[in-house]
Amino acid sequence: MALIDFADADYAELLSRGLRDALNQTGAAAHRDYGPQQNGVPFAADVALAPITIDGYTQGIVCSVRDISNLKQIEADLRKSLEAERELNDLKTVYLNGVP
Repeated sequence: MALIDFADADYAELLSRGLRDALNQTGAAAHRDYGPQQNGVPFAADVALAPITIDGYTQGIVCSVRDISNLKQIEADLRKSLEAERELNDLKTVYLNGVP
C-alpha cells in the first residue's frame, strides 16, 4: 500500500506535491492536516517528507506521519474557552456600564 492511499481525496494532491518536492530535492516538506485514513476513519496528521540524497541523486524519501488528533482536540477546546471568556467579559462590560 502506498502512502497516498492513506490520504483522503481532498488532501491527496497536497501529499503528491510534497512527494514531488522531496523527489526534486527542493528540500524537506512538512504538512499538517492531510486527513489520512486509519481503518477508514480520518485523523489529523503531521506529515514530514525529506529526500535521501547520495552523491547528488535522490535515492528515496524519508516520511514521518504523526497522529495529532489529541493536539487538534486541545486546540478546539482552547478556542471554545477563549470564546466563552470573551462573551463573559462582554457581559461584564455591559453590566458595569449599566450600573451608575
